[in-house]
Amino acid sequence: MLNVRFEVTSTDVDVKSGTNARGPWQIREQEAHMFKGDDKYPEKVVLALDDGQQPYQPGVYELDEKSLWVGKYKQVQLRVRLKPIAAASLKQAS
Repeated sequence: MLNVRFEVTSTDVDVKSGTNARGPWQIREQEAHMFKGDDKYPEKVVLALDDGQQPYQPGVYELDEKSLWVGKYKQVQLRVRLKPIAAASLKQAS
């Protein structure tokens, strides 16, 4: 089983926007910390938010199954989607 968790500490969202040949575009991103396995220190990561998606609230999360799907050429595709980790699971991991 993959042992990865994410900690969100702020609801701040960084918005980048512009216009190209296809029209206006916007990218919304939120910072988090990613803990992998038994790594002593987390890594800072940026989470892409979907259009209209509310920012993740402060807390601890794990990857949602919706993060993975089979793409057009039967290749595994990934886009990070998070779900909260239950408090009981956090106590067991400690």
